[in-house]
Amino acid sequence: MSNQLSVYPNTVTTLMSHRVVDKTISVELGHLNVIIGEHLHTLTSGMNVTIPKNTLFAYANLSPSQTIITERIEHPTFAKDLVIHAEVNGIVYDANPSPAMQSSLSLYRALVDMLIKAPAKKSA
Repeated sequence: MSNQLSVYPNTVTTLMSHRVVDKTISVELGHLNVIIGEHLHTLTSGMNVTIPKNTLFAYANLSPSQTIITERIEHPTFAKDLVIHAEVNGIVYDANPSPAMQSSLSLYRALVDMLIKAPAKKSA
């Protein structure tokens, strides 16, 4: 089963994992940073990477243009087997994260910190 989606500019998705299936990500157009466990992968058009089950991952498009990716899983029955671990604002849902998850959260927060921030408006 495959699913095509857009990752909008200046976006970091939630930190997620799959319990049952491996997922392959292919970049169709654009540039994408992918956290997979304790590693950060930088992909461009035509490149792909596989995310093993039970491994934390998040997508980050830090570029000014939209990125289009295709997600593929081998067993469509488990397509909705998704666990969310953190939101973009850094809220963590796992009370006692393992050391590998702590590393992934550090990478994740570093990507969130790279988002382009609008300058604060000065009051008159």
